Amino acid sequence: MKNDPSKEEKWAYIAGLIDADGCVMLSKSNNRVHYRTQVTFVNTNKEVIDWVSGQINFNYHRVEPSNPTKNRKTMYQIVTQSRPKVKALLEKILPYLIIKRRRAELVLEYLTLHNWRQGMREPLLPREEEIYMKMKQLNKVGVR
Repeated sequence: MKNDPSKEEKWAYIAGLIDADGCVMLSKSNNRVHYRTQVTFVNTNKEVIDWVSGQINFNYHRVEPSNPTKNRKTMYQIVTQSRPKVKALLEKILPYLIIKRRRAELVLEYLTLHNWRQGMREPLLPREEEIYMKMKQLNKVGVR
């Protein structure tokens, strides 16, 4: 890829990275009263993380190996649970996602269900649980 990619190339590249090494999540909060959206991207190449972080304006942090004696590299992780940031990112990369496309569509649908204002929101809707269960099935480990 050239040094100065077009907007389309940039979002397609980021979508590919998230398809391969990222996570699009909808999880229940600790109190189980509402759900939490999250987009995560992890990589051991700091140059890649620096570039992605700069493009999407998200911070990242280091994740030290849990067992450094096993010749493991330091990982770098970009995470956001901010609903506006999750929504903005997913809307930009959705046309280019392949593997995580359905997850992104479900999270975007979830984000349209409520008027979020000053941390308060309406009661849970049945569709939220349906979306959560679909996400849970998509993320299920093992044989499906």
